[in-house]
Amino acid sequence: MVKYKYMFEWVKKKTKLLSWLDMKFLGLIGVLLGLCLAIWFPKLTNVNFWWFLAPAILLYFKLFYVMFLKKNSK
Repeated sequence: MVKYKYMFEWVKKKTKLLSWLDMKFLGLIGVLLGLCLAIWFPKLTNVNFWWFLAPAILLYFKLFYVMFLKKNSK
């Protein structure tokens, strides 16, 4: 577990250097990689739409809670 501790510290230090635009680019990269996978594996696109929409809605509500409803602990 000691080896992983250093890796997480490095990632935490590096992510502090990213701006909000960089984070949006990371999200766009994820979407584009997902589209590439869907093109390479067409059976992935035969999955019901609700399997993608339901987690997206749940994650949206979690983000909405953290951003607008949760009180700052600082």
